[in-house]
Amino acid sequence: MALGPAVSKLVLGPTFRVGLDEPASVAGDRLAACAQTTSRFRVERVGHHFQVSVPKARRHRWSPWLTIELRDESTDPAWCDVFGRFNPSPGIWTGYMLAALSLFTIAAIAVTWAGAELLMIKPPMALWAIPICVVILIGMWLISAAGQRLAHDEIAEMQELVKAALAQSPADTTDDTAAVGSA
Repeated sequence: MALGPAVSKLVLGPTFRVGLDEPASVAGDRLAACAQTTSRFRVERVGHHFQVSVPKARRHRWSPWLTIELRDESTDPAWCDVFGRFNPSPGIWTGYMLAALSLFTIAAIAVTWAGAELLMIKPPMALWAIPICVVILIGMWLISAAGQRLAHDEIAEMQELVKAALAQSPADTTDDTAAVGSA
């Protein structure tokens, strides 16, 4: 199972996907049973959906949250896909995405405003907002890279928990968790 720790580049929301030769209900029960044996992480289950996080007492701003979805394959009921994604806490992720969306909106308004200024035969002063938005976006990207480096050990431990729970040779695996930055 290609769930190795990460090393090369930054990816927002690193993911992994594993195919198992068993139904999602069986894989989910094994994952739930393995999760009960650890106090290192908090695991919540709703059907075939799992949320793995660091317990509140040890959680930091950079602590990752792992969302795991088990999906039965429609063509073969004895097969399931395990899809996982690492993200920051939901509050931080929502704030990050809201800030990025706001910056893109400001840049779009600046382009529109600059177009109106050009039509009025004035210098397009609103275009100065675009480089400012780009600089802020680069800063946000660098902050997320630092956060992923700080969360590297916890991500690796979460990967090991999933690997132990789903210890079976996968039929098909894709993984971009190797894209999480490290120092």
